[in-house]
Amino acid sequence: MKAIVISLAHAQERRRRIAQRFSEAGVPFEFMDAVDAEKMTEADMAQVDTRYRRRWGLRPVASSELACWRSHVSAITRASTGPDPMTAIFEDDAIPLPELPAVLDALEHSPVSFDLVSLARRSRKPLVAAEPLAAGRSMGRVRYSEYCAAGYVITREAAAYLAGRMKRMRLPVDMELLFFWVHRLDLFFLDAPVVEHDEKPPSQIATDRTVAVTGWKPPRHRRLAYLLHMAASKRIGFRNLVSGKTRRYRS
Repeated sequence: MKAIVISLAHAQERRRRIAQRFSEAGVPFEFMDAVDAEKMTEADMAQVDTRYRRRWGLRPVASSELACWRSHVSAITRASTGPDPMTAIFEDDAIPLPELPAVLDALEHSPVSFDLVSLARRSRKPLVAAEPLAAGRSMGRVRYSEYCAAGYVITREAAAYLAGRMKRMRLPVDMELLFFWVHRLDLFFLDAPVVEHDEKPPSQIATDRTVAVTGWKPPRHRRLAYLLHMAASKRIGFRNLVSGKTRRYRS
């Protein structure tokens, strides 16, 4: 399985650090240059679907959020056109755990079909319908919202679907990938992560997001409508997920 690490071309210290981590974990990988938010123009920012976000009362998007979203879309697009049946994609602030190689190998040979498997996880809530995988890990479903896209495995067919779907940014990339009711793909999580998010490097996205929302007042009625819409979609989506009514793209 090919592994891709998304990283800014000039972020040499981050590249050195992640290269050392993956070398110690025994996972070969290749870098893919991330989109640089500092080089983005107003024309680039037009890729944000502001009509959708205003409709639901969602906050303004920072340029670094769009850059992160576009970087993941580029990696997913590469996964959709490459020779490998599935690809592992990581951010450069990921911390691979010793169990990662065994889990990647198990996923590559798993008899359980899937579209997307998150390798990172913030919550420790139990999985639904968990099945043993490898290295003491199990894979299953979650009922709730997860937000960490530090590492995931995606099949070529699912990547092609997402690459075609994610033409404009409606939601941050972790929501686009990990909200199963948004894309309706066959999404699995691990009961315990094999990739953790390094919280030590300063988050440029968090800083830029604070600036972007300065002076912005969320319209309460639209926000309420959005939350109700997402809650209903999640409920229906989870029912479809566990019953096998997901999008299928494998031959």
